[in-house]
Amino acid sequence: MNSPFPNAALWDAEVTKMIKVFGAPVSDADAKVMADYLKQNYGS
Repeated sequence: MNSPFPNAALWDAEVTKMIKVFGAPVSDADAKVMADYLKQNYGS
């Protein structure tokens, strides 16, 4: 990631990538919590 403060869509994509590409064992509910946290604390 090149941007120091990614937007909400990028955080959603990163969480999805962790699950689908890297096989992270994360439920849909937990994925939403993770993405919401990242957007709130590290969003643009």
